Amino acid sequence: MKPTQNGSERRLLKLAFGICICGFCVFYLLKGKPVTGPTLSETLLAFSSDVSGDDPDLMAKVSQLVASPPTTLEEIGFYGAENASPEERAFRSTVFALSTAGFILGFEDKYIHEMPILLGDNGWIDPDFAQQADRQITSVGEKYETDTPEEINEYARSIFSDHVALIERGIAATKTRLLYIDVPLGDTFHLVRVSPDVADKWRNTLFLKTANERFAVTAPQWDAYWIFLTSALGLDWKMEPPISQFDASVLMPINVKRF
Repeated sequence: MKPTQNGSERRLLKLAFGICICGFCVFYLLKGKPVTGPTLSETLLAFSSDVSGDDPDLMAKVSQLVASPPTTLEEIGFYGAENASPEERAFRSTVFALSTAGFILGFEDKYIHEMPILLGDNGWIDPDFAQQADRQITSVGEKYETDTPEEINEYARSIFSDHVALIERGIAATKTRLLYIDVPLGDTFHLVRVSPDVADKWRNTLFLKTANERFAVTAPQWDAYWIFLTSALGLDWKMEPPISQFDASVLMPINVKRF
């Protein structure tokens, strides 16, 4: 004998069936639709606010730059970018504005050997660690009086990991963190000093990617520092960095991070 259903049971079954149909329709309609996130302009403004402590003058400047990306070298701050895309010009000019205001320190390749001392002078790392790291660079130069180029290259390789560790211990002593501004086709090593919370928020963020270039904020890329430093010291800058190279696979686009 077949079981019977009362009216309440039939109404519940119809309701459940209707909910399933609605859920399927919503899934079907949304399938394949991109998940939208913040725009590049919004992200540049948020980053600038976090880095500057919401400095009103800086924020007014960045708001202007992202609304109408500049086309002149004086405002972009990077040679050869005058005809770049509006997105690239917005990123570069924001970095330049932050640098001009002192929130980013940029070290030109031929002066990169001065970086530890300048980090200490600006209070970004503990002065004692800055002096120790600077002394290591000086010791490489002193080797030119006695050693062959091959020996000097090997000596530089042997101390580089400890050199980086001194800088990292120096920044840790200040209870802050360093981030690297990855700007392609430049001759400057850009660093920004932020709180641990801000560093965790922005580390390894991909702001913009073109066919051949990326614009990002990452942990310090010490392998790039190695290339800059060996070149400035007259060493073989093509040597394999004695430290792990940056892994670009860790980068997350802004529409995925969804700040």
